[in-house]
Amino acid sequence: TSWLSREGVFAVAFMPLAMAWLASIWFDAPAWLRDFAGFLAAVLAWITVFSTGMIYGCLKTIRQWNTPLVPANYLALGYATGSLLMLFGAVTAGLELMPFISLSALIISIAAVLKAIYYFWIQSPGLTPTLNTATGLTRAKVKLLDTGHTHGTFLTQEFGFKIAREKAGFLKIVVFVLGFAVPGLMLVSIFNAQAGGDSAALVAALSGLVGVAVERWLFFAEARHVVNLYHGAQRC
Repeated sequence: TSWLSREGVFAVAFMPLAMAWLASIWFDAPAWLRDFAGFLAAVLAWITVFSTGMIYGCLKTIRQWNTPLVPANYLALGYATGSLLMLFGAVTAGLELMPFISLSALIISIAAVLKAIYYFWIQSPGLTPTLNTATGLTRAKVKLLDTGHTHGTFLTQEFGFKIAREKAGFLKIVVFVLGFAVPGLMLVSIFNAQAGGDSAALVAALSGLVGVAVERWLFFAEARHVVNLYHGAQRC
């Protein structure tokens, strides 16, 4: 709850500063005012994204979320999509592209590595809560004889969503292809072109956004609340 309230406060504070920064550019305000407003908006944006990640990262009841990798991935993916959108803006504005290409390539590489580490981490069976650890009975395998209900409940539907391993594996490939590989190839294309590259920059930005959208859905679909242990699941 504390992280949720913080995220709301920072998000509300960010909007007027972002609007002030845009207004300072639009009306050609002094450079110091633009820099000051832009710096504060960037800091608040960073804190807002971090707080959003911590809303999930602090939940001990969901192992797949209770890790520092969650806010780290939030920040990395936010920077990755933002760098691609910034590159598209630089291309359309006719700016020098090399700094933007280098920045995007670096951030996308970091985001891809962090995402791979996260996917590897959540698959580790040794870290998974089980019915034995939930009950404290560790001498032999515990089996639930009666779940207390004969049909799905709100808890089993809201916190026990199941996704097939094959489907999850396919979607992870989609995440890496659309979120990282395609934008990376487009960056190479823009670098080799040395001019123009509007279409490649647009494809990179759109592909990155779609890849992150798939990643967000999978992030929630793979989450397993420990309440499932009391509704028939052997492990979460």
